Amino acid sequence: MENQSAQPRSLLLRPDTLLFLATAVLYGFTLAPTTFWSDPAQLQTRSLMEWEMSPDARHYPLFTVLARILVHPFAPLSDLALWMNALNAFFGCVTVVLIYRVALTLKASRGAAAVGALSYMVAHTVWQQTVFTEVYSLSTALILAMLLCVLLWKPEKPGYFYGALFLFGFGFFQHRFHVLTIPPFLFYLLLRRAEITKRNIQWGLFWFVIGLLPILILSVSYLADGHPLGELIHVYLFSGGKDWEAPITGVDWSRFGEDAFYLLAFFGYNFIGLAILLGVVGAVRSFRQARREAWLIAGFMAMGFAFSFDYNIGEKWIFFIPMYLAFAVWVGIGADWLLERLAARRAAVLAALIALVIAVPCFTYWVTPKVLNGLKMNPFRVADAAEYNEIFFNPSLHGYQHSITYAERVFSLVPPGSIVMGDYASYQVLLYFQMTRGMGKGIRLEFLGFTEEPYLDDQLKGLGHATPIYIALWPYHKLYAGENVLRLASRVDQVEPVFLVDKPY
Repeated sequence: MENQSAQPRSLLLRPDTLLFLATAVLYGFTLAPTTFWSDPAQLQTRSLMEWEMSPDARHYPLFTVLARILVHPFAPLSDLALWMNALNAFFGCVTVVLIYRVALTLKASRGAAAVGALSYMVAHTVWQQTVFTEVYSLSTALILAMLLCVLLWKPEKPGYFYGALFLFGFGFFQHRFHVLTIPPFLFYLLLRRAEITKRNIQWGLFWFVIGLLPILILSVSYLADGHPLGELIHVYLFSGGKDWEAPITGVDWSRFGEDAFYLLAFFGYNFIGLAILLGVVGAVRSFRQARREAWLIAGFMAMGFAFSFDYNIGEKWIFFIPMYLAFAVWVGIGADWLLERLAARRAAVLAALIALVIAVPCFTYWVTPKVLNGLKMNPFRVADAAEYNEIFFNPSLHGYQHSITYAERVFSLVPPGSIVMGDYASYQVLLYFQMTRGMGKGIRLEFLGFTEEPYLDDQLKGLGHATPIYIALWPYHKLYAGENVLRLASRVDQVEPVFLVDKPY
């Protein structure tokens, strides 16, 4: 095995720096130039609302704080989305580097650890969720930083132990992903309980509470506004805007086979070919090299695996990302096994591994939608593409300005003084462009909570009949909103997606 202590002298030549730069080039080239439907637009508009934060599960306060500090003082308002997309991509680069560092800590060589990190960099879901504004890259970076600290901890270096506990608490200020870290993290500490002194416990609890302070302050503020404790717990875990308790806690065992196939299919699509084989080898090898540490990594996999059957929403594939973190570490350990067996040609084998780990997924992501579209059987819509069935690869080549042209079209069809109701996806995009580019002046935007007839009727009655009311559905409304709006409304100038639903009396 190569000498890991012999790091290159130049900072630019260090493997972790090169990994960061390579990831930045890839994500920078494919970075979304503007906003995106639903969550990304909501995160961007929420960051414009001063320091509005909540313990609600869908508010992600840490990301909002960082956007206010790192983006808003520098970004032109009209290009806020681009800058926030770049912030998310930055955390994606940090995540890739941290995977490399974790694999090194688990005795992988530098080259093999880089292979594991690169396999994560090009994983389909990871790549897709990193090039526009989302919260997953920051969440995974926090999880890996905590993981790295606890792996580096030695009795003579308690600072890493305290750092891990601080990050363990601090992560609850960001995303509920972090809840999945509780069992494996505590189990690992239990395995190492003989090394924990009374002083470690005292100072560890201190730093854990310091890390928890931000979410504790938000929670106390929420309670001070008159909300009961039970409501706070429910809102923190499941959100108050939409009740996610049933999708999160309910397991439909009748769908076990379908869910298992779904999970395996997405694993295969994110770690294609050689990468998935190296990951399996790495999982076995990790238990032979460092059993306690192997249980920690396996714990992350196990929690993600269990949650994948528990979380019943349409886009649950996004929530496989915590498992991909652990699996990418195993890919690095598995690559080390292969490099040891082909040591005579180590440099050539390493170069081939890196090329294959990057090139095979990229080619697959490019050719898959073309084949499926040709066969007219593409089931995916995972990008803001010109065509519904075009799968994500490179947003800069796929008509990614569609959200801008959509907003321009909606606002051009609706006269000033009107009310426009948007569903979850379209409302956020329209609000973003109204706030950042002044589109739709004099037009009042309202959120269309439900499209079922009774709820829609109630919402319309609540708005009165003094002004014309329109509904602007997002381009894929037939899957998102059903047929109710189409039955109740009439097209404006026969042009979708704007519908007149109530003329003024």
